Amino acid sequence: MSVPVCTIACCTHKPNPEFLRQVLEHIRHQTIFEDLEILIINNDTESFPENISLILSSVPQLRIVQEVQPGLTKARERAVQEATAEILIFLDDDNLLSADYAEQAVNYLKAYPEVTCIGGKVIPEYLQSPPDWFAGMERYLACRDLGDKEVHVTPDDFTAERIGNITHRFPLGAGMAVRRQLLIHFFQQMSNQPTKITDRRGVQSFSCGGDVEICLWLLSNGHRLSYVPELNLRHLIPASRLKQEYLERIVEEASRTWVVLSWMYGVGSFQPLGYWGWLMRSVKLWLKRGRRRTIKARLAYAHSCGIFRGRREIAK
Repeated sequence: MSVPVCTIACCTHKPNPEFLRQVLEHIRHQTIFEDLEILIINNDTESFPENISLILSSVPQLRIVQEVQPGLTKARERAVQEATAEILIFLDDDNLLSADYAEQAVNYLKAYPEVTCIGGKVIPEYLQSPPDWFAGMERYLACRDLGDKEVHVTPDDFTAERIGNITHRFPLGAGMAVRRQLLIHFFQQMSNQPTKITDRRGVQSFSCGGDVEICLWLLSNGHRLSYVPELNLRHLIPASRLKQEYLERIVEEASRTWVVLSWMYGVGSFQPLGYWGWLMRSVKLWLKRGRRRTIKARLAYAHSCGIFRGRREIAK
């Protein structure tokens, strides 16, 4: 195959075999499949078991790369190092691309050279009907639909007054299409950053924020991001992610991460919090926890805990 027009990199850690089979099936049905490079980044110290290897062997031009350093960010960095195409699409191991996803992404980035990173609709596909209280909670599971018109984020939005209100417009890591050369520079600059966000580590990790960090870095360097409604993927949501406890942990970690990242990039509105200030606020929150009976109140509690943790972290 000649130089591919696009690399699809699926980062995975101990994947669900059925999920992975569906992910690969949707990759194989891409309208420009013959022009794609397919990377599977195995973020694990162990090789894939036989059943996973058998599933992977069904896809032509697929290459498996092992990244033993834990963390989704490390897996994405390895994908950038291994990719050969100019345009890179990141994929999680539970994302099902629409058949024209890669083609739409390539065409858009070629038509608009001033745009460096794009994403689109991420629609939840529940494997079990969500409970009634779950309505409106999809955003906590990296799902979103901003409508059928393009939405842009420009360097002019990169201010402390505006940035916190527009992060929902950022391309999500699921299906993020970005110019690879910029990611090379990103990881080079971040390699010496001691507070760099590492993102998810393993199936039980709730750490997040690697995709947000990419977007903040691009904006801080004068680049433009776009939401492109023609880009569509489905996000498989198992029943385990519909539990209140899961959402609480996701919200707390996302809040902590945002405090740290916005501080790192100079657009944060949060101030560092010393040990005693953190301790008093945490105790006060804990004492009030019994009053938080609704899911909305519990998520607000988780958000506050994450904010205090982040403020404490940036004080260290």
